[in-house]
Amino acid sequence: MTEKKYIWHKIADHINELGFADNNIAVAEVKGKKICIAKFKDDVFAVAYKCTHAGGIMADGYIDALGNVVCPLHRYK
Repeated sequence: MTEKKYIWHKIADHINELGFADNNIAVAEVKGKKICIAKFKDDVFAVAYKCTHAGGIMADGYIDALGNVVCPLHRYK
């Protein structure tokens, strides 16, 4: 079995520094690449900046009741 190796990148000293919008999604930059950081209940997770299907900016979307980040253009989760 292959062991997964994760590389962690510090994006802030505290979660409050991320500047979450009313939709609980913030934009951060890691090594020159934009990503979205989403808060749902007690969880924080990263998602792509752009939707892979329609190219919508995921930070303009929303988080549904199940914790899915939803594309603002075509509602892909």
